[in-house]
Amino acid sequence: MSALHLEPDQTGTWNLYCLTPVSLSDLYFAEDLVLLVLARSEDNLVVAAAEEELSLKNVTVAFRQEGHETLRVGWNQEPGRIYFVQIWTVPSQAHGNAPPTNIGDSRHHFGNRTETPAVVVVSGNVRCKNGQCVYYFLGLIDCGEYAAEVLDATENIIQTSRTRRHSVDRHWTGLTIERVVIETSSPGSQRPLKTLTTVARNDEGLQVEEGFRAVLIIALDPSDFLESDEGDCLPFTIGCKINDVQTLTHPAGEDQVTGLQLLLTQHDQAFSSLVPVEDLQVQVTSVGPGSVQVSWENTDVSLQFFVQLLPEKGGPAISQTVTCGNKASTCHAVFDELFNGDYTAMVSYEGAVETKLTVPFQVKNGAVDCQLPFEDLAGHCVMVDAVILGTWHEIRLFCHQLGGQLAKVDDLEFMYHVVKYIRDNGIDNHSYWIGGSDTATEGDFTWLDGERVKQGTPYWSYVNGTQRPAFDSSLNCIALGQPVFHYFVDSSCSDSNAAVCEKVV
Repeated sequence: MSALHLEPDQTGTWNLYCLTPVSLSDLYFAEDLVLLVLARSEDNLVVAAAEEELSLKNVTVAFRQEGHETLRVGWNQEPGRIYFVQIWTVPSQAHGNAPPTNIGDSRHHFGNRTETPAVVVVSGNVRCKNGQCVYYFLGLIDCGEYAAEVLDATENIIQTSRTRRHSVDRHWTGLTIERVVIETSSPGSQRPLKTLTTVARNDEGLQVEEGFRAVLIIALDPSDFLESDEGDCLPFTIGCKINDVQTLTHPAGEDQVTGLQLLLTQHDQAFSSLVPVEDLQVQVTSVGPGSVQVSWENTDVSLQFFVQLLPEKGGPAISQTVTCGNKASTCHAVFDELFNGDYTAMVSYEGAVETKLTVPFQVKNGAVDCQLPFEDLAGHCVMVDAVILGTWHEIRLFCHQLGGQLAKVDDLEFMYHVVKYIRDNGIDNHSYWIGGSDTATEGDFTWLDGERVKQGTPYWSYVNGTQRPAFDSSLNCIALGQPVFHYFVDSSCSDSNAAVCEKVV
C-alpha cells in the first residue's frame, strides 16, 4: 500500500491482509473502490491513516488433479495483468508426510476451517496464451487437501483468488510410455516444424481409448505447455500427437527449451503417467561430397546414442553407435559415401523412456559414382545382369559378392526405370530376381531390410485372372516376371532367373 502517515510527523510502511467474508470461489465485488484503513489508539483517536484506489480483478480458478504427481490450475486472463500461482496444502493426518512449509506456525482461515496450511510452491510469472492461463504443479503430491491461489501482482496491492480445498488421495493407475518420437520437418524456408508422438503399452488390458490427453510441459516454467488435439490421442494404437513443439521457448528468453515433462492422462478413469523428455536439437551438415555430419546436444540423461540414416527410397539403414564424453557439449557421427537422394537422420537414446529424434535431409552432388558394373537408375545404384542365372539364394550371393544385394523395388519411379532398362537393352526375355520373399513367415512378404512388400496394383501381376501373390507355400520369392511384362510374381525360390542388384552403401 501507500506510505502510512503517523501522528505526529512520522511515516512508515505496512502490509495489510484481508480475508473475504464469503466463499472464496465466488466473485462478490467487481468495481473500482478506495480502500481506507484507519489505525486508532486505545482512546479511539485516529493515529494513522492510509488509502489506496483499487480495481478488483477477481478471477474464477479451476483446479483439479491430473495424475498421481500432477495438479492443474486454470483461469481466464484479464488483459494486461501479471499473475503468479501458489499451491497450498493441509496434509492428511491419516497419512502424515506433511510437505515442507515456509510460513512458520501461522494459522490461516483456509476454506471453511481453521488449520495450519503450508505453501508447497510459488510460481514465477505465469505465461498466458490466447486469453487462457494454466499452471501445472508437477511436484510429488502427498495425500491431503490442496488449494490453488492466483495472485494478481499488477498493482501495488496484490489481489488473490483462491479455490476451495480439494482432497488429493485418489488412486491413479500408471501407464507405461513405450517410446517418444520427435519428428522435425522443413517446409521450404519456414522454421522447421516439430511433432511429438508418444505410444503407451497397455499393461492393464484397458479397453478405453478415448478421453486421453497428452501434454508437453516446460519443466522450468509449467505455465508454458502444449496439448494433443481433441481426438488425436490414441496411446495404445496410433499414439498421441503434439504439434508445433518448436513454439515452446525458454522462460529466460533463450533458444528452444530441451528439458520437458510429458504428461499422459485420462482423467475420468484416473490413468496417468509423467515422464521427463529431452528434445535435443539435431542438425545435419555436409562435410564433403557424399559425406554428412549428424550432430546433437549432449545430455545428462544418456551418454550413448544410436544414430541411423534411413534412405527415403528404400535400401538398408546405415547406423552407428556413438558414446559421448561426460564433458562434451555436443556429439556427432559422420557418414561417408552417400548417394544422392533424400534421407532421414534418427538419433535415439534411452532415458526415462526411449526417445527418437528425426530430421530429414538431402544429399546432392555426391562424389560417389555408380562405377561399373553398377549404373544410376532413378537415384539407385543398380546392376541389371542377364548373363548369370541362378536360384534366388544363388543370385542373392552373387549380388553380395559385387558389394550389393537383391534390389528393393518399392517405388514406382524406380520400378519404371528398371523395367524400361530391361526392355531398352533387349534383355526382356528373362525374369529377374529382386529382394522380396516370405521365407521368414509364410504369406508375409518382406524386403531384405525387414520392411513389408507393398501389395496390389500397380506392383503385382495378374495370372489367370487372379492377382498375385498366390500365398502358395511353394512360391516364396519375388521376381519381375517375363511372362507378365515384368510385374511382380511370386515364384519358387529354386527357379533360375537373372539378377537386379542394388549397391549397398
